[in-house]
Amino acid sequence: MFERAAKQQPEQAWRFVLVEEGREETTTLAALALRSRAFADELSVVAAERAPVVALILPNVAAAVTGCFGTLAAGGVGVPVSLRESRDSTAALLARIDVSDIVLGETDAERLGWAEGFLAESLVRRVWTTAPDGAVALHGALTDDRPAHRRGPPEEGVCIITYTSGSTAEPKIVLCGDDQLLAEREFRDVLVTRGPSLVPSPVGHITGMLNLLVFPLMRPDPIVSMDRWDASVAVDLCRRYGCTELRGTSVYVQQMLAVAPDLGGLKSGVVGGGPVAPATVRRCDEAGVRLVRAYGSTEHPTVTSCVETDPLELRSMTDGRPFTGVVVRLIDEDGSPVQPGEPGEIYSRGPDAMLGYLDGDLDAEFYSEDGWFRTSDVGTIDEHNALTITDRIKDIIVRGGENISAKEVEDHLHDWKDIIEAAVVGIPDELYGERACAFVLPAEHVTLTGMREFLGSSGLERFKWPEELVLVDDLPRTPSGKVRKRSLRENYVSSD
Repeated sequence: MFERAAKQQPEQAWRFVLVEEGREETTTLAALALRSRAFADELSVVAAERAPVVALILPNVAAAVTGCFGTLAAGGVGVPVSLRESRDSTAALLARIDVSDIVLGETDAERLGWAEGFLAESLVRRVWTTAPDGAVALHGALTDDRPAHRRGPPEEGVCIITYTSGSTAEPKIVLCGDDQLLAEREFRDVLVTRGPSLVPSPVGHITGMLNLLVFPLMRPDPIVSMDRWDASVAVDLCRRYGCTELRGTSVYVQQMLAVAPDLGGLKSGVVGGGPVAPATVRRCDEAGVRLVRAYGSTEHPTVTSCVETDPLELRSMTDGRPFTGVVVRLIDEDGSPVQPGEPGEIYSRGPDAMLGYLDGDLDAEFYSEDGWFRTSDVGTIDEHNALTITDRIKDIIVRGGENISAKEVEDHLHDWKDIIEAAVVGIPDELYGERACAFVLPAEHVTLTGMREFLGSSGLERFKWPEELVLVDDLPRTPSGKVRKRSLRENYVSSD
C-alpha cells in the first residue's frame, strides 16, 4: 500500500508540526518512501535471525511513517506505542508483545534512558533513534549472546500490533493484518469535501494510526500533522494551510470552537472514540462545519458511521450505519436478538475487524461461538438501520478518546489508608465526553487534592486520576455484594 501510493502520488505534501518546539518539518511522500526503504534495508541485515517486531515510541513525526513502513518492508511487525505510557507500562508491553526493536526520537532523553535499561535487561535486542527528516539509525544493541525474550516468529498475516488503552487493568493486545487496514478505504470517503487534512490524533492510538499511516495513502491531499494537541495552534494551521477536515475525538472540535467560531475554516470532520454530544454536532453545523459521528474500537475500528451528506438529525443523534461488509446485531442478556428499537449488546463482524487477540483466552471471551465480536457496548438500531450507542457493559471510562480502567484506578485507591472503599465511574463531561468520578467511603478526612496527590505518588498516569470526588456513607450494591455503578452514575446525574 505504501509503495504503491508513493508511486502514484510522490509529490503529496506532508507537514509535521512540532508544537512545543515551534517549528515544522515539510516533506513529500516520495522522500518518506526513500527513508523508509533505507531503514528497511538496515533492519533486514541486523534482524536477519527472525522477523523483527518493532515498537515505535514516537509522536506524529516523519519517523513514525518511515519507521512503520520500513518495518513492514523488512518483513516485520510494527507496534505503535502511546507516549502516555510510563516506563513500567512500556516495559510490560514490550515483554508481552515480544518486541525485538524500539524506535525513539533522538532528543527524547527520558525514553532513551529507559531504552538503555531495556537493553541491559535483555528486554529488546536493538534501539534505534530518529532524525527530523524521518531517517532512522541504530543507536544501540545487545553486545553479547544473551537472547532477548523470544516466543517465536509473529503470527502469519500480522503486520500491525496495537492495543486497547485500558478497558481492563491490563491492555488487550490486538493483531491487525493488511486486509483489515485496506478495508478502511470506505471510511476514508465518508467526508466528500476534499482538501488538506489536519491530523492531531496521536499515532499510538488506533485513530491516529489510521489517520497518519493509512488514510493519507488513499488520496493525494496534503497532510498537516501535529505532535501534540493545542487548539489555538490547530486553528492557526487550518487558516494557514487551508485544512478542510479533521478526524478524532469531539474534544478537538469543542476546543477549536472555543478559540474560533469558524474553527479556522474547517469544513468537515469525523468524531468518535467516546460519547459525542448532539449539541456539538449542531454547533459545528451552525459554524459551517459538517461533523459526522462514527463508532468503532481498537478491535473493530469502523463499525458504523454517518457520512457528510447525511441530514443533521442523523449526524447529530446517531452513530451512523454499518459499512459495506460490516454486519451488526443486538443481543439481549439471554443471548437472543432484541426486538426492533430495543437496546442490546452490540455484536459486530466485518472486513476491517481484527485478526484476533494476542492472548487466545480473550478470543474465547470476546467472540461468540459463531464468530461475532462482542463489543460490550449497548445500542439501539432505528428504522434507517442507524446505530446509536446508549451504554457500556464494560467498566471503562472514555475521556477524550482515551480509555481509563475504573478497576485500575480503584486498585490504586484501595492502597490508600485514608479510605475504606472506592468505586470509580464515568460521569458526563461536556468537553471530554466523560470524566472519572471517585465515590469514596472515607476512613479519614479525604479531599480531591489529597486523593490526586496519592495517586500520583502511587505511579498512576495523570490522565487516569479522577477529576471529581464524592464522599459517601455507603455504596449501593447488588444482592451478590457488587457495587451498583449504574446507580451511582444515575444518582450523580439526577442531582447535578
